[in-house]
Amino acid sequence: MKRLVQAQPPSSTSYGDLHLQTNRSDGAMSVAELLAHMSRRTHLAIIAITDHDERAALVEAWTRVRGVPTGSGPRTIVGYGVTASW
Repeated sequence: MKRLVQAQPPSSTSYGDLHLQTNRSDGAMSVAELLAHMSRRTHLAIIAITDHDERAALVEAWTRVRGVPTGSGPRTIVGYGVTASW
């Protein structure tokens, strides 16, 4: 009987989550908690914090990640979701 082996992704492939929110929007964690969780509990190469209509989390996230050395956690993009109507 053959043993099935789960395929591992190629080492050149990076994974990310480009739609995360903090507790200042739709999320459950603060900026600090979210960044710590994503650094310790995931193997993502890139994340984006994009709270809805909330600039404070964007400013805090940018302040926290701008001095972080490359390779010590996922690369972090800070964004801003804007509610609009037309």
